[in-house]
Amino acid sequence: MNKNIKPLGHKAYGSIPHLPYSRLGPGDHHIGQGQAEIATKKARDKNDLIIVQEKLDGSNCSVAKINGKIIALGRSGYLAVSTNTCWVFQKKLLTCDHVNKIRNRE
Repeated sequence: MNKNIKPLGHKAYGSIPHLPYSRLGPGDHHIGQGQAEIATKKARDKNDLIIVQEKLDGSNCSVAKINGKIIALGRSGYLAVSTNTCWVFQKKLLTCDHVNKIRNRE
């Protein structure tokens, strides 16, 4: 796959909001108190999907399943081939059981 194209055709993700009281950098923002309570105390119902993300070492990396293959992407949507975090994800973490379960969910 060509590293100079955006496999999704757009950005992989936008700015991810922080929980209240977490440290912010330039351009960062917090989620509202109501959203924070849903994410940290109690989901409203079984339909709430809560995703916890942690930024490691300053790299931005996401994953997408394209044509049956899981690939790492940078925030801008291009293939992530240069950041250490994404390299580790591609080479090591794809063998984890939870990732294999995600692969098989369509």
